[in-house]
Amino acid sequence: MDNTYKEYNEEISSTSTEKEPMVINREEPNTFSNSSANDSRSRIRVIDARKMMDPDDYKWFIKNFTSGLNSSLNVKNHCHRENCNNFGATICNKCKMARYCSEICRKRHWWSKHSFECHMLQKKN
Repeated sequence: MDNTYKEYNEEISSTSTEKEPMVINREEPNTFSNSSANDSRSRIRVIDARKMMDPDDYKWFIKNFTSGLNSSLNVKNHCHRENCNNFGATICNKCKMARYCSEICRKRHWWSKHSFECHMLQKKN
């Protein structure tokens, strides 16, 4: 089993169950002077990808798609090609998820990896 999948799977299973969704508590600043301490927390419901995908697709996604992503980057705004930290201005025309800073990065990522994952991402949209 891939370590990335194992760590992610353990993390998810330790924070959620099948009957109860995973919930993250996030501190928010009080904007009203008369609000109570309980109002300063909000609950965010996180959708569990395991319930949305077939088990085989989920394992494939964790193993292949997330392996190239740098967790320190904001994935929605940066180029998806490995070792490129530039702003991703253009979006893949097929899956509408991967971003690229240039046509060169798009072509290199397509031939190295994205051609295999793009069709899977199209199915999920």
